[in-house]
Amino acid sequence: MGFKKATKTALSIKMALSGTSGSGKTYSALLIAKGLGGKTAVLDTEGGSASLYADLFDFDTWEDMDP
Repeated sequence: MGFKKATKTALSIKMALSGTSGSGKTYSALLIAKGLGGKTAVLDTEGGSASLYADLFDFDTWEDMDP
């Protein structure tokens, strides 16, 4: 096949955060999102706990996950 010209392509991030309660998953996710840039939104399934970080990060939240 041989050599070919290298090109930069857009890739999407695929990741999972795992840990016990209180280990910093939400904080870490918000920190990663801030580093990636752009607008951040959180689907909060823990009764609004993500909003505890509203003074540290700029994000939208959706707390009512009932259909």
